[in-house]
Amino acid sequence: MKIAIDDLGETYQLCISAGKLKEKAADIELIKSLKNVAEKGLEFINSKSKDIPKDSTDWTFVFRDYYESLRGLIEAYLLFDGIIR
Repeated sequence: MKIAIDDLGETYQLCISAGKLKEKAADIELIKSLKNVAEKGLEFINSKSKDIPKDSTDWTFVFRDYYESLRGLIEAYLLFDGIIR
């Protein structure tokens, strides 16, 4: 289904006034905190993983922490983009 939109700005204002879209401000401090924690986690992983032997089971923890850091960066991005609350 295609809808023709004559004036994007006017249509946007109409959607806002009708409650179809809701603008919200991004929580900048939360975004900064998530980003900083994730970056510190990645720094820690990079410094500590150099000493782990390739056949060690400790890599499980490295991968878990790496995943958590990436998840934190993704969450910060989504908050910044206004997708999640």
